Amino acid sequence: ARRRLVLTGTPLQNHISELWSILHFLDASKFDDLDDFLERYGALSAGNGTVGQVNRLNKLLRPHLLRREKADVEKSLLALQETLLFVEITNLQKLCYRACLEQNRELLLRGVGSQGGGHV
Repeated sequence: ARRRLVLTGTPLQNHISELWSILHFLDASKFDDLDDFLERYGALSAGNGTVGQVNRLNKLLRPHLLRREKADVEKSLLALQETLLFVEITNLQKLCYRACLEQNRELLLRGVGSQGGGHV
């Protein structure tokens, strides 16, 4: 086929190898080596990637993407409306939040069981 088209959602939310599969389908000569692709960008799937990797991947992908937003497709959609509600957190939530803040890994790992009813 002279031209290929893929319609997809966001494959990076799953694993970088799925993105490579799509790119390989689109241009097998450019994206011919999964191992090389994973070596360059695989850390992104585990959340250990760098800003440089993200920037290089964006640059690599840009010629292959057509991004349309809902507002570009469906003109009758109402504008997004946000409503902020402020609520008091429970004692258990306070305890977990404080443990995270203080980097108290042990408390989080053993659970809050008997301490859930206490005050923070």
